[in-house]
Amino acid sequence: MRILKRFIALCMVTFLALAILVGCQESEGEQPKQELYVPGNYSIEVSDYVLSGNPQDGYYIRFSTEYSDESMLPGMETTDIQFDSVRDFATTVLEGNLSERQKIKIAKVFPHNDQGTITCDFANLQEVVLPDGMIHKDFYWSGAVYTQFFGTEEDTYGNVTVYTKDSYDAKYQKDYVNRLNKSSVTVSKKEKVSDRNASVIYFSTQLADMKCVRYELISGNKTYLVSEEYLLSAYAADQEWVSETVPYRIHLYCTDGNNYYVINLYHLESRPTEEWLLTFSLSKYIDDTGAKS
Repeated sequence: MRILKRFIALCMVTFLALAILVGCQESEGEQPKQELYVPGNYSIEVSDYVLSGNPQDGYYIRFSTEYSDESMLPGMETTDIQFDSVRDFATTVLEGNLSERQKIKIAKVFPHNDQGTITCDFANLQEVVLPDGMIHKDFYWSGAVYTQFFGTEEDTYGNVTVYTKDSYDAKYQKDYVNRLNKSSVTVSKKEKVSDRNASVIYFSTQLADMKCVRYELISGNKTYLVSEEYLLSAYAADQEWVSETVPYRIHLYCTDGNNYYVINLYHLESRPTEEWLLTFSLSKYIDDTGAKS
């Protein structure tokens, strides 16, 4: 019995020593790899610039080179940079493949403040999800805001612009709330209709007589404020788009709980259904290898 007790005690001491040894090896050995950055808060060194930011302070790109006003070249005055796609945009910026001309334009033309040149959240890039028959086209980047174009093989085309909350609020106030509150616009009639529970506003400008049909669409966490504009008569080159039943253009002011964006549609062949409009959405960009931006 005495021998058995000694054996059990020896086993317990040995087990405790092994546990301590393993713990020390784990703490001194190679640590698990950390992600390069986490969504919403990161700092990435890329080539000769750094991308960094967080939701509270915003997102910035800071260059190691100080670009002077004399570095500006003709054609750099436009406020955006064109890419073939969101994938082309993400890989070009994140892999350090911006051209010198693009870097100068970002540093000198993009919006900036005391913290740096303002940019978008590269941990949360969004790609537009399109209805069947639509294809992705060019991509434009302008600081914190970016726009993706799309269209059909026919005449219908459009774009979606992803905003920050502040820039979205300003856009919504200017182009939705105050769209008809201008000296150049004369409103002649307002009415409420049962179709889509919409408000209909008839108005005229110096170039056309129009009507605006406004209503709300809600699906899950998506809320779309829809503004359909119809060209009732035109005094210029747009006469081929005059119609009381087919919208001349449609603007959708959209939120989904995390993103703020505006969808614009032009040259439609018929009035879209509510279901078709709701097929437009945003999805977090994922590169071809399956790694998230």
